[in-house]
Amino acid sequence: MDNDTRSLLNEIENIPIDGDMAECLSRMESAFSRHGYRATFDGDTEEIAIIRLDAMGDMTLTTGFIREVRKNFPRMRITLIVSPAAYSLVELCPYANEVLSFSPPMNGEDLNQFWRRAADFCAEHLWRKHLSLALCPQWGDTKTVTFMLSFMSGAIVRVGFEQCIEEMYLPDGSFPEKERTPQQTKDMLNAWLTHIIVTPKDLIHEVDRCLFMLTSIGLSVTDKSTEAWLSHDEIQRAKKLTGNNPGNKKIISLGIGSSKKNCRYPVEKYAAAINAIKGDILILALGGDDVRDDAAKLAKLIPAGKIIPLAGKATVRETMAAISLSDIYIGNDTGLMHMAAAMGKPVVELLMEAKDKENFLPEIYSSYKRFHPWGTRSIVLRPEHAMGECARPNLAAAGCIANEPHCITQIDPAEIVRAYDELMR
Repeated sequence: MDNDTRSLLNEIENIPIDGDMAECLSRMESAFSRHGYRATFDGDTEEIAIIRLDAMGDMTLTTGFIREVRKNFPRMRITLIVSPAAYSLVELCPYANEVLSFSPPMNGEDLNQFWRRAADFCAEHLWRKHLSLALCPQWGDTKTVTFMLSFMSGAIVRVGFEQCIEEMYLPDGSFPEKERTPQQTKDMLNAWLTHIIVTPKDLIHEVDRCLFMLTSIGLSVTDKSTEAWLSHDEIQRAKKLTGNNPGNKKIISLGIGSSKKNCRYPVEKYAAAINAIKGDILILALGGDDVRDDAAKLAKLIPAGKIIPLAGKATVRETMAAISLSDIYIGNDTGLMHMAAAMGKPVVELLMEAKDKENFLPEIYSSYKRFHPWGTRSIVLRPEHAMGECARPNLAAAGCIANEPHCITQIDPAEIVRAYDELMR
């Protein structure tokens, strides 16, 4: 770390942030300006950061965004900053010169601690780049951390989406269960950025929203597809894990996991569907270590030789490579589904969100409309009606609110078989 960087870091870390945040930001802005980090942007971009700190599924939906940024700036250096959970997914990204991992605020970490950690990260990795542009393509009310990091990066131009989204979609008094964002909070959320993008209401899918950021700042978008990046070695390891598919069976990637338990379809019902599928098939039971036991349970319900339980046994990219070898993906609403879609695999998705809930503020709450499989042939299976408390009108979560498999259990295994047959034709 050179002397100028160390001097700036000392100034930033000595600014208290537990008082007036506006004054804090003003003092930080002055410190950056004194050290030459807030010069006027002249359009000659040499260094850009793309910051997205969420999960693998959302990161997969951003892969086309990264590619389109590269197309617009073929000679610039791009630094991609992602969460540790998504790092291996994009480590081989051909459009980024560097991929860095940064953790959002951790349990028990207060704002002062986070700010100091962010300052240390930027001092070590970003300040020497003198960034011209930082892009924050996350959308929603809880993405402030990426804005903070873009501010701390020293970038001249910092672009992100309007965060107080209820103001965009909810007329006054129409939604009593959700408090409106105070004006002072709105002002603070937007203080980190130089350019705030408001998406049209008819843009609902996250891929469309993400790419809209680029056209809003005058860049072109020529391709809306998403991508997945693998090495030859990972594909070879996946072939070994899957037994090199003797007999040329139809390979089904089965995604049995999800970060939310109410998104998980019961393995007993998956077994019923698999046992009813006609033809010579091989099931790859995929997921993280949290569903390793579920994969073992599923293996006991399916004839020997018909399933390979890989959940918890393969790395993220080995799992991606296994999907690349498959003929179709069947599974829950999870990052693996978006990876399969990015590879052009037909997708049968099982979704907890009932059909009678999809029109309740779909721009905010509908997983079906915001996150359906992108750019591939797909069938999304959903229950007809929400059950119990989930059926309440004007519920803040338009899907299922249970902490276990609930509404999703209404999907009949026979529906999976019919969807498989239709897509495989």
